[in-house]
Amino acid sequence: MSSLFRNTAIVGILTLLSRVFGFVRDLLVAKLFGTGLFADAYVVAFRIPNLLRSVFAEGALTTAFVPTFSDEFEKGKERASEALNVITGFLLTSTTVITAIAILFSEKIVKFMAPGFLSNPEKFQLCVLLTQIMLPYIMCVSLVSLL
Repeated sequence: MSSLFRNTAIVGILTLLSRVFGFVRDLLVAKLFGTGLFADAYVVAFRIPNLLRSVFAEGALTTAFVPTFSDEFEKGKERASEALNVITGFLLTSTTVITAIAILFSEKIVKFMAPGFLSNPEKFQLCVLLTQIMLPYIMCVSLVSLL
């Protein structure tokens, strides 16, 4: 029971630290960019991969992985290692494909997520570019979430 409490406390503390660092990031963005074209483009461009992260890194994969890995681990470390390799390969392949598709359709995604940006072509194009730059984040954070 103390192991469960300790592990829960560690995850809770790390989650809290993540939120604090996210808040500091938002403060720095506000300080460096202020409000306007660059800040708006950054916020929307960051939100798009972050939304996809919620689906892939913290969604069904993580929920399905833990019970599957636990079952395989009970059958032996080799089976657990094999399951981890298969799931990691699937995760990297699927997030790479999704990232590539999202990069190809980033203009349409930005139009959907921020239709008001169409009235300012410079802001729209900056947001599209930033979105394309930030989309590979999905692959990295999904892998970290799995591990």
